Amino acid sequence: MNALFLIEDLQMKAMLSEMEQLYRSDRVTKGEVAKLLAIFAKFDYSPVISYVLEPKYELTEFSYRVIFGHMSERLLRRLKKRFAELPPAGKYAFIDMIGIRRREERLFLLEQLASEELEIRVRALKAMSEIGIPLEAPKLERYLCSPHWQERLMAARLAGKCREERLLPLLYERLADRSFAVRSEAAAAIARLPGGRAVLHKAARTAVDRYARDIAKQWLGEEG
Repeated sequence: MNALFLIEDLQMKAMLSEMEQLYRSDRVTKGEVAKLLAIFAKFDYSPVISYVLEPKYELTEFSYRVIFGHMSERLLRRLKKRFAELPPAGKYAFIDMIGIRRREERLFLLEQLASEELEIRVRALKAMSEIGIPLEAPKLERYLCSPHWQERLMAARLAGKCREERLLPLLYERLADRSFAVRSEAAAAIARLPGGRAVLHKAARTAVDRYARDIAKQWLGEEG
């Protein structure tokens, strides 16, 4: 393993053949596999695409994120074409990397919002909020009213980036959400929207739900 760190630090691409042999050998360890794949990605070595799709050992989401973080745009574009072949941990990490690297992947993320898997939708909403990709109010409403708090949370976060005043009524409803995280995110989103502080003042004074009044007061810095 120490040799692999040295190869990476010194950018010894001439050792790719030896690293390939190690990867294919029966004596390679799980830790070495993860490190080798990260080095392959950093060296822009094309076979890494096939290796991450069918690794010798199961990789953690963290390992996938490290590997994808080293990939060039060329490799990421190739991997996106085979996204469906990635295991769940790989899919989650790939979507996260879109947000982390602020990659313009609106159409791809919209496709993931149609997924039947909750975690995929949540990650897509999170990436869109990190990049600032807007989502039309009617579509966003579906996720703000989701039965899953994680989805409502990320939808509220994205709503704050969309800066559409017509989202205020939807976010106002979320001030009374049963999840504190969602209530807090909804209040933060409202504060960012045009006319939002007036809405928070109204909620602090007249909201029927006590939690809605409390979270509005917190964001306005009021007491009692």
